Amino acid sequence: MKIRRGLFFKSFILTFVILALVAGIIIVSLYIDRIAIEPLSDESTVLMGVVENGEILSLILINFNPKEKEIKFLPIPDNTLLEDSQILQDMYSKNGISAMIARIEELCGANIDRYVLFSPEAIGALTDKAGEFEYLIPYKFVHEGVLYSGQRRINGELAKAMFTYGDYDLKSVSISQMSYSYLNSFLSKHGNVATMSKLNQLLTDGTLDKEMYTNISYEEMSEYCTLLSAYSSYSHTALALSGRNESTSSSVYFTPDTMNAENNIFK
Repeated sequence: MKIRRGLFFKSFILTFVILALVAGIIIVSLYIDRIAIEPLSDESTVLMGVVENGEILSLILINFNPKEKEIKFLPIPDNTLLEDSQILQDMYSKNGISAMIARIEELCGANIDRYVLFSPEAIGALTDKAGEFEYLIPYKFVHEGVLYSGQRRINGELAKAMFTYGDYDLKSVSISQMSYSYLNSFLSKHGNVATMSKLNQLLTDGTLDKEMYTNISYEEMSEYCTLLSAYSSYSHTALALSGRNESTSSSVYFTPDTMNAENNIFK
């Protein structure tokens, strides 16, 4: 009887181990399938932002749909006010990027597949790598004693200065809208094979690793660059969260109409 009980116990343990291994393989496989992205063929949503000294300056959601040849942009309003007077953008420094992303997903009803946060230095470097281009500056700013406004040729130094200018009137200036304007103009000019190849090299050779925070792999980054090299062949749509603005003496706060969207805003 002792031998039989011993064999039964060993058989039970062996069966348990085998089942655990099989379950682990299935779970890992499902997890890999869930997070795997092929930007050139799969629809994906990327959170792109500008961050300086650990503080969010702007956020934009970009939905890529290669099959439908569509790219949709959703600028996240500055100072988005959540429950308990919490500011969405402040969640990054207080709670981390995962918590902030989870809250954005609730606001827009869409899953965010990837994120990339650029420093102003990275924006300047990417601009210089791509080359100067004509840009309609939406809000006046001063750099080294010179006032910049209207249609100007912009380079990396000016791009960085525009994003980091400290004297904007935040009651009338939207950094998120400025970011969208700059990104759209940049891609309209530089969304071609030659320039995107140069940017791909800069983004994947490690040069900017300390100037951007992302969960996009080098391989995925290359595919996004390839996708954006055909920017002019895609339709481009700018979306907006539904809500209202409320002004204070120094700034404007945006309160969404709903804190938990029932539908995916990109559908």
